[in-house]
Amino acid sequence: MDVPASVTVTVEGQALVLHLGASDQSIELLAADIRRVRLTGWSYDFFRAAIELRDPFEVVDHFDIVLGSEEEYWIKAFGKMCKEKLGSIVVSSEELPF
Repeated sequence: MDVPASVTVTVEGQALVLHLGASDQSIELLAADIRRVRLTGWSYDFFRAAIELRDPFEVVDHFDIVLGSEEEYWIKAFGKMCKEKLGSIVVSSEELPF
């Protein structure tokens, strides 16, 4: 399900925090729950990064939170931040098997 929203992303300790729009709500994603980050390139008018999260209830293998930007720079910067600050595995579309 797509839910368009404006988010600001920060790293706080060992967590990726998605701050939702102008509200004071946020979503905290622990580094240990992030399987990998996929930088998928240009798709549907946006450059995209998909955060693969472990399903804590093990119903499915994983689920994704997808972030998009009209600027490729921000997606690359997001991937670099995840790799350097959280130690996440980051793969680009060129490295993904299809």
